[in-house]
Amino acid sequence: FDSTPLHKAASIGQIDIIQMLLERGAQVNIQDSTFGDTPLHTGVRYGHAGVSRILISVSTDINQRNQNGDTALHIAAALKRRKITKLLVESGASIDIRNIQNETPLDVALKKSHSEIIEILKTCSPNTNQKTVSFLPESVINNPEQKPYRAKSESPNEKTKPSKKNIVKGIFSRKKKVCLDMSIIFLKFF
Repeated sequence: FDSTPLHKAASIGQIDIIQMLLERGAQVNIQDSTFGDTPLHTGVRYGHAGVSRILISVSTDINQRNQNGDTALHIAAALKRRKITKLLVESGASIDIRNIQNETPLDVALKKSHSEIIEILKTCSPNTNQKTVSFLPESVINNPEQKPYRAKSESPNEKTKPSKKNIVKGIFSRKKKVCLDMSIIFLKFF
């Protein structure tokens, strides 16, 4: 099969049809034979936030990979889908998964210079590799002037050094639950 009716409905943003198909037992994690995309990948690819929201709400595997190793978040980052990127991150999509090009969603956004997507992903992005666990991209750690992780200085002339304490202060100043949850995970490593 090339794609299922659920894939077709996701590609054209037909929320009513998607709901009907789901009520009748359509498989939400089924992959098409072209790219290995799930209906979620397809909805993201075509920019349908409402479709993505519905599919996420019915126990879709939000981190399922297609034939290229891309998750829905990789696709959202590549295609500059700001609203969907936020939705995926807030719904628990992993920002660490690497595709077959060894790229995370942040790497994809950086390569394409999608600044809004980069900011969304950096805000709550634990950057991991096989050697170390680092909560922040190296550029943020090495550049204390870079936002959003710079803790406020005591005086306006005093520069804040990128210490673990200052990084954690910056993290906890965020009000997003996802960031707080990731901060707690980060603290368990140190």
